[in-house]
Amino acid sequence: MFCKMDEELVLASQSKLEEDLKSSMAIEKRRLTWERLETTASFQPVGGGGGCGGGNISFLVNPATCSVTY
Repeated sequence: MFCKMDEELVLASQSKLEEDLKSSMAIEKRRLTWERLETTASFQPVGGGGGCGGGNISFLVNPATCSVTY
């Protein structure tokens, strides 16, 4: 019925619906990726033992220093 009345409006609506669907799918894919990353990270011990020779590895981090001039 609408197609007969205003084809341009129907095409614009279809296009918008397709964009929304793609966006929704991308958001869901991103959410699932984060969920998998969080699940994987929760099973990894801090300091790792996976091939590094032990589970008790200390990480040394040097603070970054820089001079700022105005």
